[in-house]
Amino acid sequence: MVSGKSAGLPQEEEVSFLYGAERFTCRLVRRAAARGSLRISVTPAGEIRVAADASLPLDSIVESLRQRGRWILETRERFRAQRAHALPLRFVGGETHFYLGRRHQLHIVDEGQGKHVRLLRGKLLVPSRYPWSEAPDVQALRAAEVRRRLDDWYRRRAAELLPQYLARQLPFVPWADRPPLRLVRMKARWGSCTPQGVILLNPDLVRTPRHCIDYVILHELCHLREHRHSPFFRQLLTQVCPDWQARRAELDRMAEIWLGREEGRKTRD
Repeated sequence: MVSGKSAGLPQEEEVSFLYGAERFTCRLVRRAAARGSLRISVTPAGEIRVAADASLPLDSIVESLRQRGRWILETRERFRAQRAHALPLRFVGGETHFYLGRRHQLHIVDEGQGKHVRLLRGKLLVPSRYPWSEAPDVQALRAAEVRRRLDDWYRRRAAELLPQYLARQLPFVPWADRPPLRLVRMKARWGSCTPQGVILLNPDLVRTPRHCIDYVILHELCHLREHRHSPFFRQLLTQVCPDWQARRAELDRMAEIWLGREEGRKTRD
């Protein structure tokens, strides 16, 4: 059984389908420029998302969802189990934060020592104007300030590093000629390639290992030649990144680390 918000081909709609005895609901987005493609993904929060060519019949899309039902079910169960063990970030001293795949311990220092976040011998030093206190209201202000300053630091590092990573990979992708790059925080993706050939990268990529950053960039550069995740696309990706499956698995594990900590952000490239 299929249900949608409205008839016809809306830009976005909810679709439900049965797999065995379980009913799933997913968010379907129609893309006029998708050229016959169909992409199914599951976010760490358990949401099922489908991006499909506007010309694909709804029945065909639902049949594809049913065929991927086992994978959807197993992926949601895996994410559910991981959520049960993920500890939310509190932005207090002693927490672990990642930069280029390495763990760094958060240390909150007095603002008199400087107003900028610093990396020092495996520690992330984040200044705060609020002294340590047991008062809940002061703790909340201090944590919010630390989070804001850390986010700003990650964005600045991404703006400096990710264009460099892109430039280093261009010689290995002969069909790519300096595509435009934008940094966009995405809830469910590490990167994307628009139909117009703009590469979008999530600034949170700088939390992941360097070889994973390279993989995401190569993945999106392959989309410049083949927008779909077709066999030809996988052939291109294997050509420029032979161990891409291992790198993608490592990225998935990084997403799992953040799952439940950063409100279930990103899952897929």
